[in-house]
Amino acid sequence: MIRKAFVALLLISVVSGNLMAENTPPPRPEKYFVPFSAPQNYIDHARLFKEETIQVGPYKIWSFNTPNHGFGNSIIIEGDASLVVIDTTVATEHAQVVVDRLKEMTDKPIEAVIYTHHHADHTNGASVFISREDAASGKVKVIASENLMRETVQENVATGPIMGLRAGYMYGVMLPADAEGQQYHVGCCGFNVRGTGGFIPPNTSISLEGETEMTLVGYRFVFFHTGGESASHMAIYMPDQKVLFTGDEIQGPTFPQLHSLRGTRPRDIERWAGALDKMRSYQVDHMVPSHGPTVSGQAEISKILTNYRDAMLYVHDQSVRLINMGLTPDELAETIRLPGAVQLEPWGVEYYGNVDVSVRNIYGGYISWWNGDPAELRPTPRLEKARRTVEIMGGRDKVLAAAEKAFFAGDAQWAAELTTPLIRVNKEDWQARYLKAAALRVLGYAQTSSSLRGFYLTGALEIEGKIPVRALQDMILKQIFSIETTETAIIFDNLRYSINPERADGKHSTLGFSFTDTGETFTLTLRNSVLEIMDELPSEADATVTMSRKFGNRIFLGEETWQSGIDSGAVKVKGESGKVIEFFAVMDRREELPDPHISLR
Repeated sequence: MIRKAFVALLLISVVSGNLMAENTPPPRPEKYFVPFSAPQNYIDHARLFKEETIQVGPYKIWSFNTPNHGFGNSIIIEGDASLVVIDTTVATEHAQVVVDRLKEMTDKPIEAVIYTHHHADHTNGASVFISREDAASGKVKVIASENLMRETVQENVATGPIMGLRAGYMYGVMLPADAEGQQYHVGCCGFNVRGTGGFIPPNTSISLEGETEMTLVGYRFVFFHTGGESASHMAIYMPDQKVLFTGDEIQGPTFPQLHSLRGTRPRDIERWAGALDKMRSYQVDHMVPSHGPTVSGQAEISKILTNYRDAMLYVHDQSVRLINMGLTPDELAETIRLPGAVQLEPWGVEYYGNVDVSVRNIYGGYISWWNGDPAELRPTPRLEKARRTVEIMGGRDKVLAAAEKAFFAGDAQWAAELTTPLIRVNKEDWQARYLKAAALRVLGYAQTSSSLRGFYLTGALEIEGKIPVRALQDMILKQIFSIETTETAIIFDNLRYSINPERADGKHSTLGFSFTDTGETFTLTLRNSVLEIMDELPSEADATVTMSRKFGNRIFLGEETWQSGIDSGAVKVKGESGKVIEFFAVMDRREELPDPHISLR
């Protein structure tokens, strides 16, 4: 059965807060209860994402800050007869709040939608602002860098299932409605990432080279590719008004996330700093990020841009310096700290990005995943190492006693580390699980970084048996892109990641596909447990399938099977129909896959 994960993208979930674990765990020992706490500056920082409409200077430009208590801003520029939208927030529910407020201000139509980059919190509300038909016809421009669609697919589709799940942890979507959830916010961007996707593909491309000037709604816009926070990133400058729209090159009122724990393609820190240098070359009276409030005044903007780039390059340059001295990733994380001069509140404080997380990734990007110790090239398997560790420490009870001693002495980190091999050896060791969860909760409550806080606190819930990770992943994979608007080539390409090598071993077959309603043709060839896809019919095939893409969507969603389509006549096969069934039988079956645990390992 083809998995439903094929068109899943990252960064947004439609997770229901009512998901319950399948099995009821035993009660938690009272001694492991951890009272809630949070650093005051973290609590205060949430005020920067107050839901409000901010006018940019004296101009008819408005930044809708965190609409619907959501995640990401939407910016409106009003001309004499029409409007431009820059970024569309993370979901249609949040975008609708912007549109409703906009109707109270003006009835002018939208001439163009601009995406600063491909991340879902900038693109997913588009269908509320404009119709797909107007975009497809070109009546409304949808403007983005020329590599936006490529980056969307490369970053978010292939590893969407696990990245989406990790994003659910990092963004705290499963935190309970008590103080943990109420006092949680994402340090770059806001609050609620849940919602429905409404992405509309761009129809107007901006070159990756130089500047592109365009007149929209009577104003001059200068577009320039930046490619820092994401490879598709561009920024926009209005030279006559001296307004700069930074997208996520200024990621929000926080130290930036130079590496994301949810999982992303590598971020080019030097290119990112170069993007900020380009922005510094303009005269800017008003800086409008896509997260958080605007900033006015050339001196203040210059200070923020300069310190922001210096903070990033300090982390990068000191990492390279210490790498050359032979320090390992762990040692980098233990050594590098931001200098006080760049720790401006809030732009240089680790509310979202983290120095220690970032330096490990810099090491991997420059050198290797490996720290240089030959003993760690092919280490003892994790489960066997856990078993031997527990044995050499005197057995389960002694390890647990040592973990408890550390926990009650205030060393939550050591307690979490000591309980880990106990859980790995026996996942039904509930006392160890509750103790580790308590330790993670202590660590999480101390964090000012929302990324770390989300992982610690959600990890504790998973270890306590309160998160059904498979159901959570399935909910997250209710996709940003609907199957109906995802290119057939992308769907077929993602089949590559479903090939089960044991089932595919020794098999070699070729299928042709012809879609009656789209006119598309494809060849899928399986050999050496690898799938090759070409956009033409094969000269020779074991079987050729003819069907509508509309019916194919039902198969891709699991609502139909190849056999049911053949039986009903919706799928017509030239050649042996059994060859089609055999071809797809080599793929992973969703119901047979292990639960994708994040913390319970």
